[in-house]
Amino acid sequence: MIKKLLIGGILGAVIMFMWLGLAWSTWHLSQFRQIPDDRALMGEIALRNMDSGIYYYPPMPDRSNPEAVKAHEEAFSAGPVISFMAFQKKGGSMPLTMIRGFLITLFSVSLVCWLLLRAAPALPGYFQRVGFCSAVGLVVALSGPLTFGNFFWLPQMHQFLELFDQLVGWTLVGLLLAWVCRAGNPMPAAKAST
Repeated sequence: MIKKLLIGGILGAVIMFMWLGLAWSTWHLSQFRQIPDDRALMGEIALRNMDSGIYYYPPMPDRSNPEAVKAHEEAFSAGPVISFMAFQKKGGSMPLTMIRGFLITLFSVSLVCWLLLRAAPALPGYFQRVGFCSAVGLVVALSGPLTFGNFFWLPQMHQFLELFDQLVGWTLVGLLLAWVCRAGNPMPAAKAST
């Protein structure tokens, strides 16, 4: 089982990481918009001495103050609404970001491989096991990017692309894992003591 878990986890993570790299370097980047006069905005942010974090506009009101809640609702309805801005005061490292991303992917794929090894006796067909992984992709997309996109007003096209990425990515991983997790009892029975 360990051998299958290592093969499925590592090769599956490579497949998913390459797929998401392709997706982000093509259609996702086309969804990003440039901030007009971004140097002026960066100067304004520097003047405000903002801490690293997530910012939301209009800001959340004190819920115990009915006037503040009403003012927030009016500002929210009138717009503009800035759904979120992740602001990092210090610069980042793209190589470290990629390494962390791969490790997260490796953990995710290894976990799905582990689950599939346990479910394999109930899923004897190759395409049943592929479907298991595709279902994981659907759950990941619905509970993560689509839920996040709904509450933070991400464009519908971005949400659709996230759903597409997860379904295709996990199906591609499933094509491998369905083969790795084929036939045989993945969980050896405990030896009875005599």
